[in-house]
Amino acid sequence: IEGLGSSQIIRLSELGIIKSSADLYKIKAENLQNLERFGEKSIFNLLNAINDSKKRNLNRLIYALGIREVGSKAAKILAEKYKNMDNLIAATFDSLVEIPDIGPVTSE
Repeated sequence: IEGLGSSQIIRLSELGIIKSSADLYKIKAENLQNLERFGEKSIFNLLNAINDSKKRNLNRLIYALGIREVGSKAAKILAEKYKNMDNLIAATFDSLVEIPDIGPVTSE
């Protein structure tokens, strides 16, 4: 995601704002407003970059998140099933396990 470096990811993680890669897609402006070095413009730019990343090929995005046990094949299967990142984030363990070629280890 353009404008989001490893130091920012580490900082957001340390503050408990994100716990996993998928949490990046749940960030709201309110989560960032009181943080040092996150002014109005940088918050706006970051949220736009996050939203823009949702428009890329979903399977590539899922794969790029580096989710444990999710390779390119599983990413493609998940993208075909859920159609967008919001649906995937909302998916339950039980719904994931039911997908052919997606087992319980990947579903976690």
